[in-house]
This record gives sequence, C-alpha cells and structure tokens, in this order.
Amino acid sequence: PTTFNNDGVVNLATGATLTLGSTGTGAGVYTLNGTGQVNFTGGTQTFNTGADISGAGLFNVSGGTMTVAAAAMHADNLQLAGGTLDGTGALTVDNALTWTGGTQSGAGSTTVVPAASLTISGSPQLLTRTFTNQSTTGVWSGAGTINMGGVFNNAGTLTATGDGTLRALGNNGTFNNSGTFTKNGGVGTTTFNTNFALTVNNTGTIDVQSGTVNMVPTTFNNDGVVNLATGATL
Repeated sequence: PTTFNNDGVVNLATGATLTLGSTGTGAGVYTLNGTGQVNFTGGTQTFNTGADISGAGLFNVSGGTMTVAAAAMHADNLQLAGGTLDGTGALTVDNALTWTGGTQSGAGSTTVVPAASLTISGSPQLLTRTFTNQSTTGVWSGAGTINMGGVFNNAGTLTATGDGTLRALGNNGTFNNSGTFTKNGGVGTTTFNTNFALTVNNTGTIDVQSGTVNMVPTTFNNDGVVNLATGATL
C-alpha cells in the first residue's frame, strides 16, 4: 500500500519478513519473534506515543525516514543501514543497535543502554541528534568515517578495533567521553578530525593500546585520564 498506519499490533513469527515501504503514522506495536524481521525501505513512518518494537527479531532501516514523535520509545533490536532516524523523541535501544550507515537527525536522542550491544561500522552520519552510548561492549570497526554535527556521548565502553575517522561535517560537533574509549586491534590510525568545528571533552578514560589516535579536533578538553601503551601514539 502507499499508506500504512499502524495503531494495532504487527506480530511476526520467527523466519517471517515484512517489507515496509509505505508512509504512515501510528502508536502501534511491532512484535518480532525469533528471526522475524521488518525491512523498512522507504517512505516516512512516524511513531507516536505508545509505539514499541519488541522481541528477538530485527527492525532494519535501510531507507526512508523513521520519525520518533513519541516523547519516549523503546526498540529491542534495531539496525540502521540507510535512510534516516529522525524526530524530537527519545529512542532507547534495549538489546542491540547495529549502525552501518544512514543518518541520525532531528532534535531528539538515541540511547543504547548498558546491557545492550553497540556495533558501528561503515560511514554513518550523526546530524543535530544526541547519541548516547552506555553499552559496556560497544565496538567501532573498519576504516569508515562517522560524519557528525550533533552530540556523541560515550558514557559506556567504545572500542575502536579499526582505523576509522570521526569528523564534524555540516555542523559543529561534540564528542563527550565520560566512559572508556579504547583504541585496540588496529595498527593504523583512528582520527578525530575537523571540517566544521569539533570539540572533544574527556572526563573519562582514553586508552590507546595499539596504533595511533590522531586527536586533531578544534578543541580538546581533558579532565580525565589518557593512557598510552608501549608503542602507542596520541
């Protein structure tokens, strides 16, 4: 259909797949059992108060715009591979967020809770939105670029296993580290760079175990701890 409004329940059994390419709105629930999966490919879906994504299955955004209009919304397992996550509401990811592409924007926020997993790779964008990682097992892999004009809060653990770049692009960006940011596994360089102004505030721990962290933001405020292992470079 051209329009799909969900104010009820979409219940997917394990192995079932729903391709969603329609524009719509609603306060409904997606219950994704086992390997059940929603592939959101196009259009604009607005999630109002009461909307929820639950279950062991995956809600995969590969196109279109997912707008969080609810003041607070939860999703168990979310993948952002393309498209846009937008809206003024607060989205909480309770089990797993895989972020490989697409854009997070809008005046709202996205939070990955401590017990959830976070996997970042590819070249995603964070524009104007506030993203908070509280995961204790967050991983940033590969050699892609995170383009940002919003606020990235690392309040948990984020380990860079590759040689990626985080840079301000399009708007001024801020990276706040109150948790632990670790460079470990990559022998090359992880870069914090500028296009527009980028501010890095460290009140936690930056731990360089291997390779190089090239810290060249506009401003670097260190009120925390910076650890360099033998042979590592900052």
